[in-house]
Amino acid sequence: MVSDSDTLEQVLTLFYQMLKEFPMGIESNKIGGWLSQNLGQPFDFRHYGCNSIYEFINKFIMPTTEITIINNKPDSFLIRSKQIYSSTQTSASVESGSYKRKNENSSDGGNNSFNRSSS
Repeated sequence: MVSDSDTLEQVLTLFYQMLKEFPMGIESNKIGGWLSQNLGQPFDFRHYGCNSIYEFINKFIMPTTEITIINNKPDSFLIRSKQIYSSTQTSASVESGSYKRKNENSSDGGNNSFNRSSS
C-alpha cells in the first residue's frame, strides 16, 4: 500500500513536471485534472488537509519553488514557475532574433564578406 507521504511526493514531482510542460502557465481549474490523469487516480487537495488548490499550492509548492500566480478570472488563476518562464522567454528571444548578430547593422545589410566593385 502507498503511504500518504509517498503519494504527496509523487504529486509534488508531477506538479513540477506540469510547470515544465506548461512554461507559459496553467489555469488553476485544469491542475486537478492534469494531476489526476498523470497520477492514474483522482487528485483531491482535501486529502492533504487543504480547502482549495490555492491552499495546496501555498502550503506545498510555494515553499520549494518560486511561482507566479496571476488572477485573471474571478474563480481561477494562472500559475507558472518564475524560473521556467524566464528561461523560456530568454530562449524565445534568441530564437526570434532579438539578439543581433555581428555585422548585422553594417551599411551593406550584413553582407560584408567581400566588396563589390563595378568594372
